[in-house]
Amino acid sequence: MKLIFFGSSGFSVPFLKAIHDSTHTIVKVITGPDKKKGRGREKRPNPVKEYALKNNLEIISFERFDSDNILLLNSLRFDFAVVVSFGKMIPLEVLDSKDFINVHPSYLPKYRGPSPIESTLLCGEESTATTIINISEKMDAGDILSQLSFGIYPGENKESLEKKHITFGKSLLMGTLYLLEKNSLSAIPQAEEEATYTHLFTKSDYRIDWDAGAEKVVNKIRAFSREPGAFSYFKDKMIKILEASFENKTFSSGKKDIVNGQVIEADKKNGLLVLSGDGLVRITRLKPQGKNEMGFKDFLNGYQIRKDDRFL
Repeated sequence: MKLIFFGSSGFSVPFLKAIHDSTHTIVKVITGPDKKKGRGREKRPNPVKEYALKNNLEIISFERFDSDNILLLNSLRFDFAVVVSFGKMIPLEVLDSKDFINVHPSYLPKYRGPSPIESTLLCGEESTATTIINISEKMDAGDILSQLSFGIYPGENKESLEKKHITFGKSLLMGTLYLLEKNSLSAIPQAEEEATYTHLFTKSDYRIDWDAGAEKVVNKIRAFSREPGAFSYFKDKMIKILEASFENKTFSSGKKDIVNGQVIEADKKNGLLVLSGDGLVRITRLKPQGKNEMGFKDFLNGYQIRKDDRFL
């Protein structure tokens, strides 16, 4: 089949590569413009454009769907458009006469919107799914073409869950395209009453609230992982906490002045334990401001942690 591909992020690239390696023909790759990055603030292509350039794929790159770009897209001849992490809503003028499908990393209709993987982890879900839908005017509300569910392990974070969605999603996409080519796939409407929505996060969302329960604290650390990273302050320095687990036990010190965020244990034998709203959080990897990431033992050595110290 003749396909066009919409995508911009690193998450999109393995799906583009899977199509490129198949018998399908990529007519055009549609992506965002080059943006200033790094210390030198030089303009650089996004990961999708980078892959397309290296593999001699034809590219259309733009910031917004203005009238000229809409006319250009409507002039293309293709069988299906595949959209993976494009980052922009495709206007109805483009969708009207085309067949657009979207790969979405959640168990739709749950977690529609821009942050499905992070939100799935924040809510402590034990399973998720990669879903392929027809694109409709309403965000992520199109009929479901295919869906593959899988489990989430307790230690799973954003990076590892993304890798799972890519691994399962590539196979699901190629199988879906095969069935669409054979005209042997029926779409199923989403259960609108079960829909939930995600939102874009800001820096304040990444800060750890030690008054929250231990499981909620750990879920935030899993959801934001290494980038952007859940953070706290310790001795006036911002510390990203990259890996942690919660202790399945209650804590009572007998002291009246103990507060959430306070260090309860800080030694190489017992680990680094911090009090949260309803239990203990065991911190195993951190990244202090301006430093490389490190295990808790190196952190203890470098920062001389005491039991009455506190994360804020």
